[in-house]
Amino acid sequence: MMICLLQILIPFFVSFSANVTSQDSNSVKVFTYNVGKGLDDGVIDLLSEVDADIVALQEAYRMFYQGSEVNISQLASLLSYEYFVSLEEYNQITYGLTILSKYEIINSTFTKLPDAKNSLPRGFITAQIKINITVITVITTHLSWPAFYFNRIKQANQIINAVNFSVPTIVLGDFNTPNSIFDLTYWRLFTTFHDAWISSGKPPFAGKTWHVSFPILRVDYIFVNDYCTVVKGSAELYKNEQSSDHKGFMVKLQFVY
Repeated sequence: MMICLLQILIPFFVSFSANVTSQDSNSVKVFTYNVGKGLDDGVIDLLSEVDADIVALQEAYRMFYQGSEVNISQLASLLSYEYFVSLEEYNQITYGLTILSKYEIINSTFTKLPDAKNSLPRGFITAQIKINITVITVITTHLSWPAFYFNRIKQANQIINAVNFSVPTIVLGDFNTPNSIFDLTYWRLFTTFHDAWISSGKPPFAGKTWHVSFPILRVDYIFVNDYCTVVKGSAELYKNEQSSDHKGFMVKLQFVY
């Protein structure tokens, strides 16, 4: 109950809203989804339905759930995406971070995040994606559980410090963070970037992505910087209760050339 009440107290400052347009032309559909139970037919069907241009997945490794029916390369081939997953030494403990793109991925890296005692190591992956003549940066992550509150703030700060704010940048994923001014991780991200759900005109207290069968928290986000324009009213949630305990979140974006 307390967490739900705190969500109502999220910021409403207009100055933190991104650039917004009502024009849908030349927009790029961006989607984030914690697949939760591996890559099964339900995930494939949902990704086909959304048909996003750029997709960030979390928990997408077959090794996390024995029920996974395909691997990332098969999924990318089936849906005509380029993709990047980390093949670093941490690949088994970064929660299956994956970026899929219908545009060319010209560079990609993995970065380890600080982890607290008794917590699982975390990381984020970064991809530079070329859209026509514009190169944008896409970062996806899966931050620590709420039990590691202060460590999660350090993780968010490291991601922020890695961003080049002179180019269009999208930071998205499962942040394990409620949208409350009392959660410093959300506050740090919200005051550095723009929360695309709010910028699209959706109610700040709506958009809850977890748990899929009884949504009480918004923990999956798409954050953008000043070089991204959010298409008004484009934010949508998608779900497949048999495939994941999260809802997926999609928004349409345009980029300042």
